[in-house]
Amino acid sequence: MNRYGWYYLDKSERRALFCLLLVIFLIFCVRYWLLSKREQNDSGAGTVSVEWQSFERQMRSDSVKQSHQKEGVRQATLFPFDPNCADSATFVRLGLRPWQARNALRYIAVR
Repeated sequence: MNRYGWYYLDKSERRALFCLLLVIFLIFCVRYWLLSKREQNDSGAGTVSVEWQSFERQMRSDSVKQSHQKEGVRQATLFPFDPNCADSATFVRLGLRPWQARNALRYIAVR
């Protein structure tokens, strides 16, 4: 053990610690600066913020509607399934994509 004890940092460790503390300090400064800018913008634009809020609300409702419309509702049907004798149509009927069905059939053929 050196004469300074376990808490002694050599030059490279001090430099690394200084850089780490500097980065943390800069992150907090930028965050504070951005929040203060945001508050200044919000206080100065009353009508713009109302319009912006209505725009955001409209975009959220549209995106929720579109995401549900994109995914079609599939009706579940029961049918006998034997994975050893299944063809690609059976795998697609189970809900797999065509490329997944093709890979499954390749795997069965190799086995």
